[in-house]
Amino acid sequence: MNTVPDLPLFPLQQPLFPGIQLPLQIFEQRYLTLVRDVMRTGGSFGIVPIISGREVGRAPDIHPRGVLVTIRDWNQLDNGLLGITVAGDQRIRVGNLQVQSDGLLRGDAEVFPPDELEAVTDGDRDLLELFEDLAGQLQLTEWLPGAGISVSALGWRLLSLLPFDPQWRLGLLAEDDPHQRLKAIRRHLVDLGRR
Repeated sequence: MNTVPDLPLFPLQQPLFPGIQLPLQIFEQRYLTLVRDVMRTGGSFGIVPIISGREVGRAPDIHPRGVLVTIRDWNQLDNGLLGITVAGDQRIRVGNLQVQSDGLLRGDAEVFPPDELEAVTDGDRDLLELFEDLAGQLQLTEWLPGAGISVSALGWRLLSLLPFDPQWRLGLLAEDDPHQRLKAIRRHLVDLGRR
């Protein structure tokens, strides 16, 4: 595990997970500056979930777990705002938070290694079929795995699509084992089905 000191942070109401792409509209000056700096250096920034507060205005209280992201695409939107698409890379745990004068959050981030890319087994075929049904219904054809999908990717994609409680989903950012994440998702689905 390595540490990235003084990582700029972008708080969001919704969590982002590794392997997931997310379009964002950038309009606040602090985030325009963040994006400019990251694009100039080819670096990364962190997306962290908001515990309380809002995405705009004063710096919110954030969850310490999030994801390191890279900018994959950018364009000017029809409304004149900057649009970027980010991709979640590795999980992070943020500490030593500081708020700049412009309200941008920064922190020292422990970066967790990527998950092993183990293939989904027949025992998890039902979860794979659930994911494929959801992605099809939501017309997320780019999310469909094609020939294969890893246990890790299946877990993160299910966490992104299923309407689980946000706090429960955030707890799985702390789980290092992708098989345990899938087991937790299965148990949670069973528990929800009994209610």
